[in-house]
Amino acid sequence: MIHKAKAKKRKGFRQTPFRLPLWGVAVLITGYISVFLFGLVGNCSVLLVIKRLHRMKTATNYFISNLALADLLVLVFCLLPNLVSNIYIAWILGWFLCKTLPYIQGVTVCASVYSLVAISIERYVTIRLPFRYQITKEKAKKIIIAIWTWSFIVALPWVPYFDTYNADSEHPEMLFCVEKWPDSRKTWSNYYFLFGNFIMYYLLPLGIILICYLTVGFHAYSCTVILSDCNTKMKEIAHQKAKTAVTKTLLVIVFTFALSWLPLYIVTLRLKFGPETKSDLENDVISIIYPIAQWLGYLNSGVNPIVYSFINRKFRMGFYSICKCPGNQRQPLPTSQNRHPSDRRRINVIVLRETFVGNVNVREASMLYDSE
Repeated sequence: MIHKAKAKKRKGFRQTPFRLPLWGVAVLITGYISVFLFGLVGNCSVLLVIKRLHRMKTATNYFISNLALADLLVLVFCLLPNLVSNIYIAWILGWFLCKTLPYIQGVTVCASVYSLVAISIERYVTIRLPFRYQITKEKAKKIIIAIWTWSFIVALPWVPYFDTYNADSEHPEMLFCVEKWPDSRKTWSNYYFLFGNFIMYYLLPLGIILICYLTVGFHAYSCTVILSDCNTKMKEIAHQKAKTAVTKTLLVIVFTFALSWLPLYIVTLRLKFGPETKSDLENDVISIIYPIAQWLGYLNSGVNPIVYSFINRKFRMGFYSICKCPGNQRQPLPTSQNRHPSDRRRINVIVLRETFVGNVNVREASMLYDSE
């Protein structure tokens, strides 16, 4: 969120308005703008493919498109303003943005995080409970509305407690955007961060994502592969490849989210619950680490399109069909009807759950993984 620096006099403010030396400012701008452009292109591509190709309008892709929209808003309302606040010592964006940006940032980050949660739950339900429950497109839309409603509610405490503050009477133009809780409620700021941010934005979502994908991963390793016209050795190879692909994808998803946001929460926990008085060395270290930790968090919004979309073959084919459409002639996505038999590379990992009804062995099957 917005960098909440200590409002105090800065020696040499008239000479330099920057928090970092010029080379540090250049590195910061390069890093932040690179993530912004990368995420802008990736998330816009996701939205474009899902919007223009009818067959991509599935329940899963509705969640992915909501994630792309939330990540776009994170890049616009979080990355860019925080780049400015990490460059300049004073707050230069005015009173109105000081009051509104923290709330908007909280809403967009929450929507992005819980879109990841929704995707993990949807995949868990699709794989583990295919015959008991289905998340249809209509249900997906309702869940998305619930995600945004929850995001608007959970970030509400940020609305009244941010304001501009002048710390130096000699420089009235030097304003800071800080949290200003009433004296009787100053400790509430720390506990709100702990429960309203660290737990609700990080630990709880991470726990749900981890449980869902661990279950899916174990499910992949306990399933049976069925491939027609293949010998036993081919089946074993295909099975191992499918399990490896599932495991790698799930590990990337979990670790990308966990490692992207962890440094920022560690630094903020230190600022919230550590000693008020810090040495000059610690202040200097935090002033360097904090922008990097924020950058890592925003990097998550930049790489989500790759993790959730571009690794999917059907999505890549949809993107290529849009980019290569001369005279608006779009090439259709490959299907089982128009694809040559030798090009069918689908690997279906089938879960066989055996139950016994009288003397009859009943097998219930569901598709676990599709390499396309």
